[in-house]
Amino acid sequence: MSLKPILLGLIILIFTSCNTNNQNEELPMLYGKWIWVQSSGGIDGSTITPKENEPVKILRFVKPDKIESYIGDSLISSRSFKLKKDLSIYSADSLYFIIDGTSSFPKAIFRLTENTLSLADNFYDGFSELYHRIDE
Repeated sequence: MSLKPILLGLIILIFTSCNTNNQNEELPMLYGKWIWVQSSGGIDGSTITPKENEPVKILRFVKPDKIESYIGDSLISSRSFKLKKDLSIYSADSLYFIIDGTSSFPKAIFRLTENTLSLADNFYDGFSELYHRIDE
């Protein structure tokens, strides 16, 4: 028996199973600048909002794979991220998660519209964060 058909089959299997799809391109509405509006959750279900006259947290998603965190106008961090679709406690359907290497618990994109971004911890008693889009 010749090994050529087996090798050819393995090569085809390897090349067809490679996924080159960049999931970051699947959510174009994510890119832009988002201002923090509130966080809620925890054991007591508390809600935290920005304090008056204090700088607010801003997230900026830059194509293709960068996320920047600001407090007011000051850049706090800039890092790469990727999106990964996975199971969540919030839905029977998979949700996108932001994987940026800074946390063992990636944030789930719970809701994304043109002007609203909701991120949530994927565990019970976690927090959710609400952001509104702002002009760049």
